[in-house]
Amino acid sequence: MSSDDCYDKAVDLLARRPHFQRELERKLSARGFGSDEIEAACERLTARGLLDDLEGARGLAAGAWRRRGYGPLKIRAELRRRGVADEVIDTIVREGADSEVERAEEVARRWQSRSDRGRDALARHLTGKGYSGETIYEVLSRLDS
Repeated sequence: MSSDDCYDKAVDLLARRPHFQRELERKLSARGFGSDEIEAACERLTARGLLDDLEGARGLAAGAWRRRGYGPLKIRAELRRRGVADEVIDTIVREGADSEVERAEEVARRWQSRSDRGRDALARHLTGKGYSGETIYEVLSRLDS
């Protein structure tokens, strides 16, 4: 197989859904392409703006924050699971830090509107969504006042 075949397969995979570089490398390797072919294909894709882990991570994080109410710990874990580099993950989490408490408060208010369980259950819910203890404490304090 040639590097052009590898590139074509990578484009085909990206056309189906966005991938992070590490995900794409794994899939191409599983299809029998060598590391040199994969590296060349990823370089071409990056140069053409078709493969960008930072923008992909921004999109995933925005969706996870907006639709699922996930906090930074859960987003960090998901990005790490997909093979995103630590420096990209740190950038994404830093970018969302300013509104973390507000997002957590919104998640808490939505949860409270559907549940009459107490503060402990709410704290567990926020923990499961990926918010830190400090953020949860701040949200509970805001809701109490």
